[in-house]
Amino acid sequence: MRTNFTRKAFFIALGLTAAAFILPHNAKAEHFGIVLQVSGDGQQVQATMDTSPPPQGYNPRPVLQVQSGDMVVVHWRITNQFPHGAINHAGVHFYVAPEQSIGQKTVPSPNSPDTVLDNEFQMNFAPHASASGEARFRADSPGVYLVRLQSEGTAREFGHEHFAAVDLKVVP
Repeated sequence: MRTNFTRKAFFIALGLTAAAFILPHNAKAEHFGIVLQVSGDGQQVQATMDTSPPPQGYNPRPVLQVQSGDMVVVHWRITNQFPHGAINHAGVHFYVAPEQSIGQKTVPSPNSPDTVLDNEFQMNFAPHASASGEARFRADSPGVYLVRLQSEGTAREFGHEHFAAVDLKVVP
């Protein structure tokens, strides 16, 4: 009888130890939830929240291919999911900038003269508050573009920024 109790106690302790190593990583709550949808030429792709660093994040970016001259529509939403309250003075930056190749690791600067769109603002996110937007533009110039929505100025407090990104390939 004592052996069964000892064996049960051992497996309970082993399970709790394993949970201590596994659960914090998988159950980690993030500060922002982000959804970025890009559509054109009858297709749509969606990216969700990733974190930086590293600048390119951890998840591969979805790719949308359109023809030159097609209308591209972007819908985005960023939501405060921080379980401890408001996130104040958070920057939100949305841009579409040229890049060298699909999936490139270096995030292109929105300061390029060929940047298609660049919009940023700052706000206080009350608990569960969201900001959303829509942008429409004609994909006139063939090439590869990064469509990105990111938080700015929150790494000081949280150790990383949040973003969602899509690679847009415009073919002639």
